Amino acid sequence: MNIFLYVLLFFFLLLIFILFTKISFIICFDGNIRFALKVHFFKYKLDFPILYKSKESKKEENYVYEYREKTKVEKKKKKQKDKLPFPGIKNAITFFANSIKDVFGKIVHYFRLEKFHFKAVAASEDAAKTAELYGVFCTAGATIHQFALNARGIKKDSVYIEIIPDFNAQSLDIYTDIVFSIRIWRIVLILKKVLSVWNNYKKLALQYSSEKENNKENDNISKTNIKKIKK
Repeated sequence: MNIFLYVLLFFFLLLIFILFTKISFIICFDGNIRFALKVHFFKYKLDFPILYKSKESKKEENYVYEYREKTKVEKKKKKQKDKLPFPGIKNAITFFANSIKDVFGKIVHYFRLEKFHFKAVAASEDAAKTAELYGVFCTAGATIHQFALNARGIKKDSVYIEIIPDFNAQSLDIYTDIVFSIRIWRIVLILKKVLSVWNNYKKLALQYSSEKENNKENDNISKTNIKKIKK
Protein backbone atom coordinates (compact mmCIF):
# COMPACT_ATOMS: atom_id res chain seq x y z
CA MET A 1 0.00 0.00 0.00
CA ASN A 2 2.84 2.37 0.83
CA ILE A 3 4.52 1.64 -2.50
CA PHE A 4 1.30 2.46 -4.33
CA LEU A 5 1.03 5.80 -2.52
CA TYR A 6 4.66 6.62 -3.32
CA VAL A 7 4.11 5.82 -6.99
CA LEU A 8 0.93 7.89 -7.04
CA LEU A 9 2.72 10.78 -5.35
CA PHE A 10 5.58 10.51 -7.84
CA PHE A 11 3.25 10.71 -10.85
CA PHE A 12 1.35 13.59 -9.24
CA LEU A 13 4.57 15.57 -8.72
CA LEU A 14 5.69 14.70 -12.25
CA LEU A 15 2.40 15.99 -13.67
CA ILE A 16 2.76 19.25 -11.75
CA PHE A 17 6.36 19.58 -12.96
CA ILE A 18 5.29 19.07 -16.59
CA LEU A 19 2.34 21.48 -16.38
CA PHE A 20 4.47 24.24 -14.88
CA THR A 21 7.33 23.73 -17.32
CA LYS A 22 8.14 26.87 -19.27
CA ILE A 23 8.53 26.77 -23.05
CA SER A 24 10.53 29.64 -24.55
CA PHE A 25 10.26 30.70 -28.19
CA ILE A 26 13.21 32.60 -29.65
CA ILE A 27 12.91 34.45 -32.95
CA CYS A 28 15.95 36.15 -34.44
CA PHE A 29 16.24 38.00 -37.74
CA ASP A 30 19.62 39.10 -39.10
CA GLY A 31 19.07 38.59 -42.80
CA ASN A 32 18.05 35.01 -42.04
CA ILE A 33 15.12 34.00 -39.91
CA ARG A 34 16.29 31.87 -36.98
CA PHE A 35 13.83 30.10 -34.74
CA ALA A 36 14.62 28.25 -31.51
CA LEU A 37 12.52 26.34 -29.00
CA LYS A 38 13.90 26.03 -25.48
CA VAL A 39 12.66 23.79 -22.65
CA HIS A 40 14.88 23.85 -19.57
CA PHE A 41 18.37 22.94 -20.84
CA PHE A 42 17.15 21.54 -24.17
CA LYS A 43 17.21 23.86 -27.18
CA TYR A 44 16.06 23.11 -30.72
CA LYS A 45 17.23 25.47 -33.48
CA LEU A 46 15.76 25.90 -36.95
CA ASP A 47 17.13 28.21 -39.64
CA PHE A 48 15.08 29.35 -42.60
CA PRO A 49 16.53 30.29 -46.01
CA ILE A 50 17.65 33.86 -46.67
CA LEU A 51 14.59 36.06 -47.13
CA TYR A 52 16.23 39.48 -46.95
CA LYS A 53 18.67 40.33 -49.75
CA SER A 54 20.09 43.47 -51.24
CA LYS A 55 19.11 44.60 -54.73
CA GLU A 56 22.60 43.87 -56.10
CA SER A 57 22.51 40.25 -54.99
CA LYS A 58 19.04 39.84 -56.51
CA LYS A 59 20.29 41.07 -59.91
CA GLU A 60 23.26 38.71 -59.90
CA GLU A 61 21.30 35.59 -59.05
CA ASN A 62 19.08 33.70 -61.43
CA TYR A 63 16.27 31.98 -59.70
CA VAL A 64 15.28 28.62 -61.07
CA TYR A 65 11.98 27.12 -60.07
CA GLU A 66 11.58 23.42 -60.37
CA TYR A 67 8.19 21.85 -60.37
CA ARG A 68 8.07 18.25 -59.39
CA GLU A 69 5.02 16.15 -59.72
CA LYS A 70 3.98 14.31 -56.60
CA THR A 71 3.79 10.56 -57.11
CA LYS A 72 1.37 8.53 -55.09
CA VAL A 73 2.87 5.32 -53.75
CA GLU A 74 -0.25 3.89 -52.18
CA LYS A 75 -3.88 4.71 -52.78
CA LYS A 76 -5.93 4.59 -49.65
CA LYS A 77 -9.67 4.40 -49.73
CA LYS A 78 -11.16 7.13 -47.59
CA LYS A 79 -14.54 6.73 -45.99
CA GLN A 80 -17.00 9.37 -46.93
CA LYS A 81 -17.85 11.43 -43.88
CA ASP A 82 -20.84 13.65 -43.43
CA LYS A 83 -19.84 17.20 -44.15
CA LEU A 84 -20.63 19.81 -41.53
CA PRO A 85 -23.29 22.20 -42.87
CA PHE A 86 -22.36 25.85 -43.34
CA PRO A 87 -24.27 28.14 -40.92
CA GLY A 88 -24.50 31.03 -43.38
CA ILE A 89 -22.10 33.86 -44.13
CA LYS A 90 -23.55 36.32 -41.60
CA ASN A 91 -23.63 33.80 -38.74
CA ALA A 92 -20.14 32.47 -39.55
CA ILE A 93 -18.56 35.95 -39.69
CA THR A 94 -20.18 37.00 -36.39
CA PHE A 95 -19.23 33.74 -34.67
CA PHE A 96 -15.59 33.68 -35.81
CA ALA A 97 -15.08 37.40 -35.15
CA ASN A 98 -16.15 36.98 -31.52
CA SER A 99 -14.28 33.68 -31.10
CA ILE A 100 -11.00 34.94 -32.57
CA LYS A 101 -11.17 38.01 -30.35
CA ASP A 102 -11.73 35.84 -27.27
CA VAL A 103 -9.01 33.29 -28.10
CA PHE A 104 -6.48 35.94 -29.15
CA GLY A 105 -7.11 37.81 -25.89
CA LYS A 106 -6.28 34.69 -23.88
CA ILE A 107 -3.15 34.00 -25.96
CA VAL A 108 -1.86 37.54 -25.41
CA HIS A 109 -2.59 37.24 -21.69
CA TYR A 110 -0.94 33.83 -21.30
CA PHE A 111 2.24 34.50 -23.30
CA ARG A 112 4.99 36.46 -21.56
CA LEU A 113 7.45 38.68 -23.40
CA GLU A 114 10.92 38.20 -21.90
CA LYS A 115 13.19 39.95 -24.39
CA PHE A 116 12.78 42.40 -27.24
CA HIS A 117 15.86 43.71 -29.07
CA PHE A 118 15.46 45.62 -32.30
CA LYS A 119 18.13 47.43 -34.29
CA ALA A 120 17.63 49.07 -37.68
CA VAL A 121 20.04 50.94 -39.93
CA ALA A 122 17.95 53.16 -42.21
CA ALA A 123 19.64 53.47 -45.58
CA SER A 124 18.78 53.72 -49.27
CA GLU A 125 20.27 54.89 -52.56
CA ASP A 126 18.79 58.38 -52.10
CA ALA A 127 19.60 60.59 -49.09
CA ALA A 128 16.06 62.02 -48.99
CA LYS A 129 14.54 58.55 -48.90
CA THR A 130 16.99 57.60 -46.14
CA ALA A 131 15.83 60.54 -44.02
CA GLU A 132 12.18 59.66 -44.67
CA LEU A 133 12.81 56.00 -43.85
CA TYR A 134 14.59 57.00 -40.65
CA GLY A 135 11.57 59.07 -39.55
CA VAL A 136 9.20 56.18 -40.20
CA PHE A 137 11.39 53.75 -38.24
CA CYS A 138 11.68 56.20 -35.31
CA THR A 139 7.90 56.60 -35.10
CA ALA A 140 7.31 52.85 -35.29
CA GLY A 141 10.17 52.16 -32.86
CA ALA A 142 8.74 54.52 -30.23
CA THR A 143 5.34 52.81 -30.42
CA ILE A 144 6.84 49.32 -30.22
CA HIS A 145 9.12 50.37 -27.34
CA GLN A 146 6.17 51.62 -25.29
CA PHE A 147 4.15 48.50 -26.10
CA ALA A 148 7.03 46.21 -25.05
CA LEU A 149 7.58 48.08 -21.78
CA ASN A 150 3.89 47.67 -20.92
CA ALA A 151 4.12 43.88 -21.36
CA ARG A 152 3.35 41.91 -18.21
CA GLY A 153 6.40 41.04 -16.08
CA ILE A 154 9.07 42.25 -18.51
CA LYS A 155 12.24 43.93 -17.20
CA LYS A 156 13.21 47.34 -18.56
CA ASP A 157 16.71 46.08 -19.41
CA SER A 158 15.17 43.41 -21.65
CA VAL A 159 13.78 46.00 -24.07
CA TYR A 160 16.30 47.61 -26.39
CA ILE A 161 15.54 49.52 -29.60
CA GLU A 162 18.15 51.36 -31.66
CA ILE A 163 17.55 53.12 -34.98
CA ILE A 164 20.32 54.95 -36.79
CA PRO A 165 20.59 56.47 -40.30
CA ASP A 166 23.39 55.59 -42.71
CA PHE A 167 23.72 57.85 -45.76
CA ASN A 168 26.60 55.80 -47.23
CA ALA A 169 24.94 52.37 -47.35
CA GLN A 170 22.74 51.29 -50.24
CA SER A 171 20.09 49.27 -48.40
CA LEU A 172 18.60 49.05 -44.92
CA ASP A 173 19.74 46.51 -42.35
CA ILE A 174 17.51 45.03 -39.64
CA TYR A 175 18.31 42.91 -36.61
CA THR A 176 15.62 41.53 -34.28
CA ASP A 177 15.84 39.23 -31.27
CA ILE A 178 12.55 38.35 -29.54
CA VAL A 179 11.99 35.86 -26.72
CA PHE A 180 8.56 34.99 -25.33
CA SER A 181 7.46 32.07 -23.16
CA ILE A 182 4.41 30.21 -21.90
CA ARG A 183 3.69 27.53 -19.30
CA ILE A 184 2.38 24.17 -20.49
CA TRP A 185 -0.75 24.35 -18.33
CA ARG A 186 -1.68 27.56 -20.13
CA ILE A 187 -1.23 25.84 -23.49
CA VAL A 188 -3.71 23.23 -22.24
CA LEU A 189 -6.18 26.00 -21.41
CA ILE A 190 -5.76 27.54 -24.88
CA LEU A 191 -6.35 24.16 -26.55
CA LYS A 192 -9.41 23.66 -24.36
CA LYS A 193 -10.73 27.06 -25.44
CA VAL A 194 -10.12 26.29 -29.13
CA LEU A 195 -11.92 22.94 -28.73
CA SER A 196 -14.91 24.66 -27.12
CA VAL A 197 -15.01 27.15 -30.02
CA TRP A 198 -15.11 24.26 -32.49
CA ASN A 199 -17.89 22.52 -30.54
CA ASN A 200 -19.91 25.74 -30.43
CA TYR A 201 -19.44 26.15 -34.19
CA LYS A 202 -20.75 22.61 -34.79
CA LYS A 203 -23.79 23.35 -32.63
CA LEU A 204 -24.42 26.57 -34.56
CA ALA A 205 -24.08 24.78 -37.91
CA LEU A 206 -26.42 21.94 -36.91
CA GLN A 207 -28.97 24.38 -35.46
CA TYR A 208 -28.89 26.45 -38.66
CA SER A 209 -29.30 23.31 -40.76
CA SER A 210 -32.28 22.09 -38.72
CA GLU A 211 -33.96 25.51 -38.89
CA LYS A 212 -33.40 25.59 -42.64
CA GLU A 213 -34.99 22.15 -43.07
CA ASN A 214 -37.94 23.15 -40.89
CA ASN A 215 -38.49 26.26 -43.00
CA LYS A 216 -38.44 24.13 -46.15
CA GLU A 217 -40.99 21.75 -44.68
CA ASN A 218 -43.23 24.63 -43.65
CA ASP A 219 -42.96 26.15 -47.13
CA ASN A 220 -43.88 22.82 -48.74
CA ILE A 221 -46.87 22.42 -46.40
CA SER A 222 -48.06 25.94 -47.16
CA LYS A 223 -47.70 25.34 -50.91
CA THR A 224 -49.70 22.11 -50.74
CA ASN A 225 -52.42 23.86 -48.71
CA ILE A 226 -52.63 26.66 -51.27
CA LYS A 227 -52.99 24.10 -54.08
CA LYS A 228 -55.83 22.33 -52.21
CA ILE A 229 -57.65 25.63 -51.67
CA LYS A 230 -57.38 26.49 -55.39
CA LYS A 231 -58.83 23.10 -56.36
